[in-house]
Amino acid sequence: MNGIFCIFLGAIIVFIALFYMKKEMKKIIVEKSFRFNGVSDENVREILEHLETVEDDLDKMNESYYEIVNDLEGKYSVHEKEIEILQNEFENMEEIQKIEDIKKMCEMLIENKLNDHLKNHGEGKSENEVSTDITKEISVPTQSSLEGLSKREKIYKLSKNGLGINQIARELDLGTGEIKLILNLQD
Repeated sequence: MNGIFCIFLGAIIVFIALFYMKKEMKKIIVEKSFRFNGVSDENVREILEHLETVEDDLDKMNESYYEIVNDLEGKYSVHEKEIEILQNEFENMEEIQKIEDIKKMCEMLIENKLNDHLKNHGEGKSENEVSTDITKEISVPTQSSLEGLSKREKIYKLSKNGLGINQIARELDLGTGEIKLILNLQD
């Protein structure tokens, strides 16, 4: 907005300056025509007519200038709104991507827990009973629950919650070899 205000203020200053220039030029021409006795009224009239032509041309230039300024102001505000809309859409896309990543992580966690539970405790239970048991066991780690923990503690916690090596590596932005090494050191 400051840019538009500066352009508008500049246009006003230019207009005022041109107005006073024209006024002063007429005044000077009239004064000089009276000072010089050798100048005929015909020459003064020609000069004044020429000055009026120049004045009309300046007025046309001012009108064009104002049209350009108004057009630019309109385009600027339209582009400003478009940029704001795009920024909001980008932020929404980032949020959607985060939600999808969390959803995938939860699905993999549940699948891993289900498989582990079926191997260890699933004998004689229905799938719904096993799902209920798993739901009670699962506690999905969040970024806030991992804050303040060392890298090793984060890896142990995520592994304990059923995440695989690749999932932990993605979550913590670490290599799978490093994850395997730290998990092997735990045993």
